[in-house]
Amino acid sequence: MSQDKASRRLTRRRLLGTGLAAGGASVLAACGATPTPQTVVETVVVTTEVEKVVEQTVEVEKVVEKEVVVEVTPAPSTLAGEVNVWVFPQGENDLDALWTPLNARFQQEYPGISLNIELLPWGGRREKMLTAYAAGEAPDAAYVNSDTISLFGTNDVLAPLDDVLAQEAWDDLFGDLQAGLIWEGKRLMFPALLIGTGHLYNKGLMSEIGLDPEKPPYTWDELRAAGAASATSGYFLTSWNTMDWANTWVSIVWQAGGTTFSEDMTKALLDTEPAYEALNFAVEMFQNGWVPKEGAVGSDTESSAVSAVNYWIEGRSTLSGWGNPDITTNTRTQAPEIDFGLVPVWMNKRQVCNGGAGCWGVFKGSKAPEATAAWLNWLIQPEQQGFYGSVTKFAPPRRSAWDYWAAEPLPKEFVAMRIDLLEMNQDTTYFWQEGKVICAPYFQAAVLGYQTVEQALAGAQAELQQLVDEFNASRA
Repeated sequence: MSQDKASRRLTRRRLLGTGLAAGGASVLAACGATPTPQTVVETVVVTTEVEKVVEQTVEVEKVVEKEVVVEVTPAPSTLAGEVNVWVFPQGENDLDALWTPLNARFQQEYPGISLNIELLPWGGRREKMLTAYAAGEAPDAAYVNSDTISLFGTNDVLAPLDDVLAQEAWDDLFGDLQAGLIWEGKRLMFPALLIGTGHLYNKGLMSEIGLDPEKPPYTWDELRAAGAASATSGYFLTSWNTMDWANTWVSIVWQAGGTTFSEDMTKALLDTEPAYEALNFAVEMFQNGWVPKEGAVGSDTESSAVSAVNYWIEGRSTLSGWGNPDITTNTRTQAPEIDFGLVPVWMNKRQVCNGGAGCWGVFKGSKAPEATAAWLNWLIQPEQQGFYGSVTKFAPPRRSAWDYWAAEPLPKEFVAMRIDLLEMNQDTTYFWQEGKVICAPYFQAAVLGYQTVEQALAGAQAELQQLVDEFNASRA
C-alpha cells in the first residue's frame, strides 16, 4: 500500500504496545431464577361489632423472585485476516483518542484480525483513493463522504454493502438518507456520522432590532423581516457563500419545493420555478445587505480567500452562519457574552435540511473481504457508533447509538431539532463537486447584479444539462 508522508498509521503492534485496557462491549442479560415458595406467618387484628378484639393467625404463601444481572463475555472469533483502513482527521489526535480504544475493543472479539489504520490528510483524498485503486493498492475500507458517491460509483471502485450489513442497521438510520447512499440500485456506503448544519441566533441583537428574542426566525418570510431589521440597525442577518452547494443551494431549492436534478437523473432542473425562487432569495440576501458581499464567490480559490472575519462571534450578525453542532460549544468558548438560542430548520414550502454524511465504504478487490465485513459490522454497532460520535463530536446516524453518545446538552439539542428533517437524494448523490464548480460563477453573477436571475440560471442550466447528458451517454 502506498503511504503519504503526512500520514500516520496505527497497526496491531502499536495497538498492543499501548497497554491500554480494552473496554469491549459487555452483554447484560437478566435471568429469572425459579421462584421458591415460602410460608410467612402474619398477624391480623380484627375488631368485631361487640368491640371484642380477636387475634387470628393467617398463613400466606408468598413467592419471592430474584433478578440476577450477569455479564456474559462471548468467545473470541476465530476469523483471521489483515484489514487495511484509510481514515481522515476528525480531531486533533484521532489515533490515540479514537482508534486506539476502538481497536482495543475489537481485538478482544477478533484477535485473529490484524488492523492497520492509516490516518491521511484531507487534501486530494478522492484522487488518492482512485489512484490507489487503479494501481491495485487501495485499502480494504475507507472513510468516504457521501458527496463522492457519484465519483466512486462511476469508477466502480466500491463494493455493494446490501448483503454485507444487517438490514436492521439500515432500518435504524435517522431521516430520509438511504437514497443518498445508493448508486445504480446498490447501497455503496454506510454512515459513520451525520452532518446536519444550522444556525444560532443572538437574543440580545433580536431585542435590539425590535424582534421577539424568544422567537427565532426560520420561515423565509421571517428571515426577510429579520434581515431588513438587522440591516437597518447596522447588522448582518447571517453569512452566505455561493460556493456552498449543500447549504446555500441544495437546501434552499428543496425548501422551495424542488430539486436540482430529476429523480431519474436525465434532466437538470435549474429552469424550474423552485430554482428561480431559491436564487431570487439569495439575490435578496446580497442586494439588501443582509449578508456580507464577500460571500459572493465563484470558485474554491475565491472561497478560500474570503475574509476571515467572523461576524457572528464579533456580535455583528443576528444569526450565525451555517454550522455543525459544535457551533454551540465554540460560541460559548469564543464569545461567552452572547446569549444565543437555536434556530429551527429553515422552511418555505418545505422544512428540510441537507443531510450530508461521513461514511464507510469497502473497496472492490479486498484481499480480506470476510475480515473487512466483520470489522465494519462491528464498527457500526450502536456502542461503537456512539463512541465514535462522542470523540468526533458528530451525531451518530443510528437511532440506537444515541444511548451511547456522550454529547453536551446543547449540541445534542441542536442535532435533535433537525435530525428527522435531514434528507439525501440525487442532488447530493450525483455531481456535488461538479455542480458547485459549474453553478457558483453564475450564482455569483446574479447576487452581485451582473446578470439577472433568469440569465444566470439559463447559463447554469445549459452547462449542468450537458454534464447530465454526457454522463448518461457514458453509461449507455
